[in-house]
Amino acid sequence: MNRDWDGRWTMVGFSLPEALSRERHDLRSRLMRAGFGPLRNGLWVGPARADVREVPEQAFDVPVSGARYRAPLERWDRTDPLPAAVSGDALAVRLLPHTDWCDLVRRDPHLPAEHLPGDWPAAAAETVFRGLAGRSTP
Repeated sequence: MNRDWDGRWTMVGFSLPEALSRERHDLRSRLMRAGFGPLRNGLWVGPARADVREVPEQAFDVPVSGARYRAPLERWDRTDPLPAAVSGDALAVRLLPHTDWCDLVRRDPHLPAEHLPGDWPAAAAETVFRGLAGRSTP
């Protein structure tokens, strides 16, 4: 009997194709041994709080997401003049950083900060792009 339950449930969902029936069986067995029970096909629940510290690394490519922020930072966070191809075109100065920022926001998995490296570049990128937006507003 679990007398120390904190009232939280952990849900686990998975989908494995028929070709991986052995792996699916093994996963179900491991879930049952860990105290989980099936709610429906591929959805299990357990009366415990899950340790999710490893989840971001397993489910998301955190280094690639960070690199997506660093590339535009290198392009736009600069004290030297912008490249001539951009600086001479007022429309490009306004649109190109916004395009980069929108692409970053769409592709970012928006993971909780506590699960990201300390040097995560998203905050710096946001500061740079907000600054550029303020300077390029007509």
